[in-house]
Amino acid sequence: MAMSVVYTNFCGMLVSETRGGVERDYVPDTLGSTAALVDSSQTITDRWEYWPYGEVSQRAGAHPTSFTFVGMLGYFKDILDKMLYVRARHVRPDLARWLTVDPLWPPMPAYEYVGSRPSEQTDPSGLIWFRRIDCSPSQIDDIKNALTLLCGKFNNPSSPYRVCLGALACKVAHPTAPPWGSQADLVDFICNSTSKSDPLLIRCDFGLSCRRKHASQLPGWANPLILCPSAFEPGQSLFCIMAHEISHKGGHSHKSPDCLKELGC
Repeated sequence: MAMSVVYTNFCGMLVSETRGGVERDYVPDTLGSTAALVDSSQTITDRWEYWPYGEVSQRAGAHPTSFTFVGMLGYFKDILDKMLYVRARHVRPDLARWLTVDPLWPPMPAYEYVGSRPSEQTDPSGLIWFRRIDCSPSQIDDIKNALTLLCGKFNNPSSPYRVCLGALACKVAHPTAPPWGSQADLVDFICNSTSKSDPLLIRCDFGLSCRRKHASQLPGWANPLILCPSAFEPGQSLFCIMAHEISHKGGHSHKSPDCLKELGC
């Protein structure tokens, strides 16, 4: 009989497991990979080091866990130990590529993993959720990081942010699907259901729409969401700016209640 395991997460990040009644905490590195496991006495029982694309380069200890490379964000080691399941598809660390075509191909690369920058970028959904217009490579990285953080918080079912969103009515209908019932439905679509045919479109703009603003967006679901140059300046929270504009995508005005306080925005 297989041993039962209970995992604990906080704001979408894996923090601990209880296996056979024994609890261990996950110690992450800066990318979100499991660097170590510690027991209740804070003794390190296991350590990992990785090659850039996720192959284990050094291993100490024998404790079984499927959450290793970027495990804090949900990358799940397949039983064959050669693949990582990342919600929408599998990635092969030894081949440095996804095994199935990116849903946004073209124009996104068909099999390329995180823009060939595995030491800096992650893709917790297994998807790239947006198309972009006139965005520089550094802006694209900033947008992906902001979406990763937002969706990581949203995908924790018990997070205050998700609970708050579920209580707010969504005032717009999707052009090719029934109306969303709540703000949570809209954010779930952005984080988990966008596709090649229907992505969130983001434009990095220098035009008149950006005067005295960090960002703007067209009413309802109409694309694009426009991020102005000031949104990327030091001291600005692109994460909060995008969450604010996504709230507008759900039909909420500046006078409507929102859930940004649950994100610390």
